[in-house]
Amino acid sequence: YDLIFDKVKIGGVILADNVLWSGKVTSPKPDKDTKAILEFNSKVNNDSRVENLLLPLRDGIMMMRKISSWLKGLFVITSIVTPFKVSWPSN
Repeated sequence: YDLIFDKVKIGGVILADNVLWSGKVTSPKPDKDTKAILEFNSKVNNDSRVENLLLPLRDGIMMMRKISSWLKGLFVITSIVTPFKVSWPSN
């Protein structure tokens, strides 16, 4: 994550696999590897430079989208004030 982050452009996506670690991340006594995954998940979740989404598919996929710090609040305000409209092309 840290090694590639600066190479990813604003709006770029980073994917991390195995973030649920076969459900071991819910263990009350995690082993060393599970602790590392929990630390990674926490780091991503607390990183204001990204928006993240955990997809609970198989062992879990974390999708992170790099955002500019000033854009994070802007997206929230924009979506509340002017919700986007979906339109379908007519045949």
